[in-house]
Amino acid sequence: MKSAMQTFNNLQSTTLLVAMFAILNAANAGAQAVSIISNSSAARDCYTAANAASTRRFTSQDDLATCTRALEYENLNRTDKARTLINRGIVETALEKYQAAMADYNAASALVPDLPEAYVSRGNLWYLAEKYDRAISEYTAATKMDFQRVYIAYYNRGLVYEKQGNREAAMGDYLQALKLWPDFKQAKERLEIVSKQAK
Repeated sequence: MKSAMQTFNNLQSTTLLVAMFAILNAANAGAQAVSIISNSSAARDCYTAANAASTRRFTSQDDLATCTRALEYENLNRTDKARTLINRGIVETALEKYQAAMADYNAASALVPDLPEAYVSRGNLWYLAEKYDRAISEYTAATKMDFQRVYIAYYNRGLVYEKQGNREAAMGDYLQALKLWPDFKQAKERLEIVSKQAK
């Protein structure tokens, strides 16, 4: 994933993956931080750090240490551990530690194979590394899972199709994302841009 940092730094703000740096709550989509049900304060702090990393694109080594502490010293159940791995991966991604993030997303999938956020997050890293077919595979898998925010996977896959020059497929995914969430601003913007390019 050597080219990931270069690709990451060159991305335009309009094409940043929603799932990478989400604007949470009603304004947004994203493989944002995954909430933790555990009573672990460190795991909840890790969630908060991942949330900040995804919304403000800011994090620190201290945040990463908090996530690691939660994973190493807290008594998390399988699902909360998988979610905390994803949250740490989001922090690692913001710190440009892409290989560590991929390892965490893979570990989360090993613990809970049907956790769609792991697939979307892996897809984001493959996108950054310009491995577009792999990114599409990850996003497609997420669309087939029980994913409350499945519009994220469709939108991100649309971005990949755009990169590949497949405007028709991109428009189809943006339309599907809007069907699932009509107020999805980024999807509306991308659909309008691609539609104009197709004319």
